[in-house]
Amino acid sequence: MKPGSIRWVEVTPSEYAHERSGLNAIRELLSESDPYRAWSNFTFTTKTNRQYEVDLLVIGRGGIYLLELKHWSGRIDGDQQTWFHNRSPKDNPCASPIPRRSTSSSSY
Repeated sequence: MKPGSIRWVEVTPSEYAHERSGLNAIRELLSESDPYRAWSNFTFTTKTNRQYEVDLLVIGRGGIYLLELKHWSGRIDGDQQTWFHNRSPKDNPCASPIPRRSTSSSSY
């Protein structure tokens, strides 16, 4: 997508340079054609008044994707509850307000 595309909505500008850089890199890779759309940096509130911040939500040909951008390097493993960055446990910043059916671990 080109800068200023109507398919990319920046709800709130990111305060982090690394996040802005990552969002720009992703935007450049996305197609300008249907069904692609994206919304960056927004929050939503659950029925229990818990707030979640979303770095990027993308609708694409293969589905709907929620992306959490991090300024990390190294190995990242994890599951629904905990991420491991270079084998050190971190709270999962993407913990879903909706329970998942599967909690299998994955490596990136």
